[in-house]
Amino acid sequence: MTENFIAPTIEPFKPRPETLSWLCDSYGRDQFALRYGKETEVLWANTTPEDPIPIYTGEHEKKNGKSWCESRIMWSPQGTYLTTFHRPGIKLWGTEKKDASVQDFISQKRFEHNNVEDSEFSPCENYLVTYKFTDNSYDQNSKPIILWNVLTGEEMRSFKLKNPLEPKYLVKATIKELKITKSKDPNSKDKEVKTEVDRIIRGRVISYSNKTFVIEENNEKYEVKEDKVESLQEPNRLKWSPDGKYIARLGADVIQVFSLPDMELVGKSSFQAKDILDFIWSPSPKSNLISYW
Repeated sequence: MTENFIAPTIEPFKPRPETLSWLCDSYGRDQFALRYGKETEVLWANTTPEDPIPIYTGEHEKKNGKSWCESRIMWSPQGTYLTTFHRPGIKLWGTEKKDASVQDFISQKRFEHNNVEDSEFSPCENYLVTYKFTDNSYDQNSKPIILWNVLTGEEMRSFKLKNPLEPKYLVKATIKELKITKSKDPNSKDKEVKTEVDRIIRGRVISYSNKTFVIEENNEKYEVKEDKVESLQEPNRLKWSPDGKYIARLGADVIQVFSLPDMELVGKSSFQAKDILDFIWSPSPKSNLISYW
């Protein structure tokens, strides 16, 4: 600590972009995005027979020899943001009002998630989840699922991927079964005909070794080769409550529900749900109820 006081530098106030200014369009038009080849365009949807009017087609990026979208685009639920996907992560774009008649389309936030594959906003657009489902890394620092605060850009929590073919998860598999039928040939010495047929079973993974699963269905255990087994559950896709105050994840015999913004596990533990296959939130934002089967 010095004896002489040094006043801190005060940064000039920079107001946030008016992301909803497009709702004040004097012609009452909606915006839509169009992607073709390597081009991405945002346009006004005219209410007259005129051609759509471009809002932004990546002019600033093209001047620097860059592409403003590398793979795909996605709108947020309320149309506030347009998400563009890039190798280093995603960017959020939105409309900014320049004057009474002119609006610009600008980059508003960046979320770094290398080789991101998908994302999903909360219904309230305050939060965002990004996914990298093909993350096969054993690095303890890898973050295949990341939850973000949209307004601050802060990383709130990350999750590891779960293998839906691990023990306790529910799967379906094809097994060979011996079928015995009566012979239709009156001259045949064999009165019964034995044939091997395929049968689909649905059960729980008990164990896995040497490329073979042990699956239990109705207290019967079957050994099945790995290429004959398919997952019935998706534990790596998080599900938002309709008001965006909670996010839930499926597990083996459990549902994990986290509250926002603290990302604490509701009730300090997972909800037990024996033999659960999947769950869904009630669509009513007033109830936050979960139904599972």
